[in-house]
Amino acid sequence: MGRAARLVEAAVTVKRRRKLNRIIASGSSEQRLVLRARIILAAAEGTPNAVIAAALGCSVLTVRTWRGRFALRGIPGLFDRPRTGRPAVHGPSVRLVVVATATAAPPDGQTAWSHVTIAAHLDERGVEISPAGAVLVSIDERTGIQAKTRTYPEIPLRPGRAARREFEYVRYGTVSIIAAMDVATGEVVTERIGRNTSAAFTAFLAMLDERTDPAPHIHLIMDNGSSHTAGATRAWLKAHPRFSATYTPKHASWLNMVVQWFGVLTRRLLRRGDFTSREDLDAQITAFTILHNKTAQPYQWSYDADAEHARYLERHPSPTSLTQAA
Repeated sequence: MGRAARLVEAAVTVKRRRKLNRIIASGSSEQRLVLRARIILAAAEGTPNAVIAAALGCSVLTVRTWRGRFALRGIPGLFDRPRTGRPAVHGPSVRLVVVATATAAPPDGQTAWSHVTIAAHLDERGVEISPAGAVLVSIDERTGIQAKTRTYPEIPLRPGRAARREFEYVRYGTVSIIAAMDVATGEVVTERIGRNTSAAFTAFLAMLDERTDPAPHIHLIMDNGSSHTAGATRAWLKAHPRFSATYTPKHASWLNMVVQWFGVLTRRLLRRGDFTSREDLDAQITAFTILHNKTAQPYQWSYDADAEHARYLERHPSPTSLTQAA
């Protein structure tokens, strides 16, 4: 066994082996980094360079290079060194828009996005979420809201004792609603729906079309729910060019402003409310919405992509800082 092989075997401690396996198992690891981790784990077993190269589909020179760097610098040695060159043109905020587009439903007649179609889509919109002069509408559904009332009345609070509620209640069924928020004003429109279907969704859009001034374009922000991406919905949107849509990334519907309003509705009405029937629940939601609109203000979006990116870099130090720490 050569000196380089012995150095790698000695360098692969139990802790480093765990880190190498995490790199391989992580779905977010770059493939070149995964290859390097596999090279080191194979080298730690005493496997010859030529065998490793053949098994992993790389050159013997590549195997030698990364074995040498690992033996010299450990895991930080597997990362690319910082390179000089032109700084990034776009920051994290623009990257988020690109990700949102790539994870949204593709254009009509296509089953997947391509680099060309994404570039064209963003170019048409100037890498913006909302076209200039458009009404920006955040839209979503809230299904299965329970109409229920407590079996016994709440015992009100008094000095030295918090309010108390019995856990038993009577159910009267559920109500589903669809809500649209004008992002510029914070005002909300709600409507009760029987089922969360494409037909119910497009009927609500038709109502928005009628109630909105005919001049401006209407740009929808919505998630990838089935009623939003169904073929019938796409056909309706195509037949009504006044509407366009941006879809939030999958598993990130919290980016949609109206979802924040649903949270307010839950905290201020639904969580502690008593509803004697589905009609009573529907009426109270309507009353809550009317009251909200009397003092509605646009929500202030506090997410800072650049600051979040900086925090990410703090949690995931660069190879240079890892080398210094080692």
